[in-house]
Amino acid sequence: MQIDYEKNTLGYLDMTFGPVWDYIPLTRNFVENFLLINLIEKRNISKISLAVSELLENAIKYSNNDVIRLKIIKRLTDNSIEIHVFNYTDDLHANNLLEQIEIMKSRNSLEYYLEKMKNISKNNKEFSNLGLARINYEANAKIDAFYNKNEKIIETFAKIKLE
Repeated sequence: MQIDYEKNTLGYLDMTFGPVWDYIPLTRNFVENFLLINLIEKRNISKISLAVSELLENAIKYSNNDVIRLKIIKRLTDNSIEIHVFNYTDDLHANNLLEQIEIMKSRNSLEYYLEKMKNISKNNKEFSNLGLARINYEANAKIDAFYNKNEKIIETFAKIKLE
């Protein structure tokens, strides 16, 4: 990773930290307060903080290194927020995530969410991807991921239209 500046934005937040579970609620609170200061409506803030929490949980759960990076971007070009989470992982977890996202994108968001809820209730928790289904359905977000196989870095991305 390199230090860069996000051009063509109305604002952005860029944080890097270690994969520690205790950081998730702290980061969520920080993001919510940051967004409140920037006058984003509360109903949008809850969607964004949901996405941040769920993407960070996935990153921590499947990370194999001590670095997680979170970027939140408000572009000039549209009325949306982009959330990017970067982490180191292995091919197995990256390929599973990429496959699940492709399946999710091809399905109705509510049906996919309910299916993931049923799987959790059956104690099928490995690779549940319930968090991604929540972001997709509850926040009405577009989700994607990109994997750099050489560097073993996966970027999970959610885009939320602001209301």
